[in-house]
Amino acid sequence: MRSLVRRISLVFLLFAAGAAHANEANDLARVGIVRFINNTNSNDFGWVEKSLPDAIDLSMKARFEYVRLDEAKVQAAASQVTPGKPVGAGGATDGGRYSKEDAAKIAKASQADILIYGNFVADRENEELVLYATIFNAASNKVIGQVENRTPINARIFKNIDQMASEIVSEIYRFALQSTQTASQKNLKLLVLVPSFETDEEKTVAIRELEHLKSELAARSPGRYLTIYEFFEAYHVTPAEQELSLKYARNRNRAKLQQWLEDYGISNAMVVLVSENKVNITAIAANKTAQVSYAVNATPEEKSKQLAAAQDQVAAKVELKKDSGQELRPFFIYSGPLVTKGMLTSGDKLGLITGFTLHASYRLFRWFEPHLRFEGYYGLPKDNVSQMLGGSALAGPGYTFNAGRFAVAPYVGAGVFVAQITAVAGRFDVLLPSAGAGAYATLFISPRWGLALNIHSQYVFDQVSPALFFGATLASVFRF
Repeated sequence: MRSLVRRISLVFLLFAAGAAHANEANDLARVGIVRFINNTNSNDFGWVEKSLPDAIDLSMKARFEYVRLDEAKVQAAASQVTPGKPVGAGGATDGGRYSKEDAAKIAKASQADILIYGNFVADRENEELVLYATIFNAASNKVIGQVENRTPINARIFKNIDQMASEIVSEIYRFALQSTQTASQKNLKLLVLVPSFETDEEKTVAIRELEHLKSELAARSPGRYLTIYEFFEAYHVTPAEQELSLKYARNRNRAKLQQWLEDYGISNAMVVLVSENKVNITAIAANKTAQVSYAVNATPEEKSKQLAAAQDQVAAKVELKKDSGQELRPFFIYSGPLVTKGMLTSGDKLGLITGFTLHASYRLFRWFEPHLRFEGYYGLPKDNVSQMLGGSALAGPGYTFNAGRFAVAPYVGAGVFVAQITAVAGRFDVLLPSAGAGAYATLFISPRWGLALNIHSQYVFDQVSPALFFGATLASVFRF
């Protein structure tokens, strides 16, 4: 039995290693950018249809590692879908706008993981071009971002197209961070905002500015944002160390302040010095720094622009990976053939048992995931036993731990064991309580489907003739 389980495990591991190697190059998200629909009733803006996707691609390349799908392939898929009526400024009456259902069809036909599409209309009354963009995630069948941009119909239109492309990239960046976020938030950088002031009035201005920056940063991308005082509390900084860091801030000594933060393990930070009605920002990352500044009474647009510039200069490229849809599909169904071997008084009298397993789990709440397991058995002849037909049903708690394409799901359960055993002495019917435990190790080939190796044990309660079974299953997994 051990040899058989070892062989099944080896086959599964060899397959998993091969599949993982084959899919390594395909782990990046495939991004399709559809030509934007011209709803202006004018050919004068036809160039926007082409230039906007190119601007989006250029802006994305500076921030992400991803695979852009061939434009002709994406357009061929889009040509099979007729967009609906547009809703926007200017009252355009022809053309159309893709719905979420349209996007799902285009994404499926072009094999896109992320689809970017949109349209633009002319607001004749205000002499503006209004651009609409939507970002669709195919794995979750969900719109993950929408951007609207108004630009005067003049020479500024070129600059505003680049601005819209940047806003689209910010939406995707937010999605990418959320997709890689773990419970401990290890994948998110810690940003520390440090004020510098000499008077109570300056302190009030500084703290107000820091709170504004926290909101601005949170709106741009998810993360953990702390003022220096929250940092002191979270990291249990001694009063002496607190005074030392504030002294560096008051003296504008960024180098020593940076070193002080690194001593606490903070290699990614945003140091903000607020004094004399001026905000000085130093963004720090691995081997990179960037500095910007603006007046406290600057417009929100100017503040946002400078903050974005500091972040962009130090931001490393992010791998935009395919969405595994882990949180969106908490319902798992496992099915496949099983082999098991009995031990103890009655189990040892049975030959090798084959059969079929159907196992389901559903996460109702964060830490509550019931499991339900059914097994059907056919026992091969051994000694005085010529045949065994039976089955079992178990139910109990478990949990699925996901890590990218891999998942591990341990569980325990209790239920019943039923069987009809044909032996030399006659035919016997069995109905006894049982308890079991096991675990699935899963490799997902796609967001919805994968292969799993299951190791399972089950104890059948009988005071006179108890039985213990150990088995293995190579199962298909479907995630809904």
